[in-house]
Amino acid sequence: MASEVKRMSDRPTPSNPPLSMQEFAELGTPRIVYVKPVVLPDGSRNFSIHAANGERLGLAPDYARALAEIRSHELEPVTLH
Repeated sequence: MASEVKRMSDRPTPSNPPLSMQEFAELGTPRIVYVKPVVLPDGSRNFSIHAANGERLGLAPDYARALAEIRSHELEPVTLH
């Protein structure tokens, strides 16, 4: 039973966080994507779909289609500011 008791030094604090910075950065990463407008070399405007780590996942001709593709793969779009 003594092993179940948490000491104050075991509790998460700014100097002892529950997750490492890398773990925090990867939290939810597989499901989070963002969309940004791009101009292709031929001059056409499209919307690029990216994973949270920046990897390009796809390209759509318009924003609505990009969101539809994201949702069809059960991913969560986020807004960039």
